[in-house]
Amino acid sequence: MQYKQIGKMIGAGVLLLGILYLAGCSDSENPMESDANASTHTVTVQVEPPSFLRTETTSNLWQNPVEIDFTVDPQNLGKVNHEDDGSDWQLIDTRHLNDMGIDLVYGGGRDLYSMGAGGMMNRHHPDEDSHHFMVHVYEDSVMSAGSTGMPIMAGSATLQAMSGQDTFTYQLEPVMGEHGYRYESNTALAPGTYDLRLRINPPDFYRTEATQDFWTTPVNLEFASFAFDSSYAPQQIGSKLFATEGGDSLGFGLYAERPASFASMDSGWRSLSGDETIRFALDISVPWEEFDHMPMYDTNVHVTVRNNRTGEIETKSMQPVYGGQGFYYGENMMTEIMGDHMGGGMHGGM
Repeated sequence: MQYKQIGKMIGAGVLLLGILYLAGCSDSENPMESDANASTHTVTVQVEPPSFLRTETTSNLWQNPVEIDFTVDPQNLGKVNHEDDGSDWQLIDTRHLNDMGIDLVYGGGRDLYSMGAGGMMNRHHPDEDSHHFMVHVYEDSVMSAGSTGMPIMAGSATLQAMSGQDTFTYQLEPVMGEHGYRYESNTALAPGTYDLRLRINPPDFYRTEATQDFWTTPVNLEFASFAFDSSYAPQQIGSKLFATEGGDSLGFGLYAERPASFASMDSGWRSLSGDETIRFALDISVPWEEFDHMPMYDTNVHVTVRNNRTGEIETKSMQPVYGGQGFYYGENMMTEIMGDHMGGGMHGGM
């Protein structure tokens, strides 16, 4: 009888320990799943060369694809709270390659907003328990000398030069040159006085909760009475501060430059024909946005996340996004890297 009583006590103790162990794993409901989440992950970031045009001074800028591996140890990450305010964003690491910089940031899933017809924004709600991967890609050496704020991309930019007799229309193309990121065109303009009209369509990058109303409708500007002759000196034609319907301010600067050859990633150098007489250049900026690096627009970024214990892999192409802390490439993914300490995140509405 005594041995039976002892056996019952031991059995009860083992049962109690089992219950306590399972309770400790209640967050994942599966001890094996908890171990898998706690394993290291390898995040591979692939960045394709930007598609914008180059000038002679920037012709060697980022011509080849880049692939970088980030090893992520969950013990170095804080907990993800799945709030859409950016309070749990955590910088995993920063890598520099020549004059280029890449930051990898991780946090809870977030709402993204894409541009729809007529400036309407379409909300993309993250799947339950998804996580947001954010890649900042920037250029360190070329700054925007003509802008008073952070250079920003547009959907498209068209310029019309109107004299009393003629109207000429030019499509401005994105160029990374000696003055940073601008929209430019070499043109054959005859001497005369012109009214210059610009139509700039809003960018089609994604927005976040903090920026969903940022620049959703076209901007129309006019610079009157531009006097042009063959002896002109490079100059700023004019600048304007424009308030969008969403209440944001945008800065626009239009310049007259000497014609210059452009280099394209697809077709190489575009030689001048000799008929060009002027190069129009437009910079667009967010005046209130401070920046330390030139954001890298017009590129494609892909992220692959591998769980180094289970071998599970998830790959996604990142979307261009403008959030409360600037421009980046990001997407919601289902892979979770389970951090186990508090603090250390990047804070601020993003």
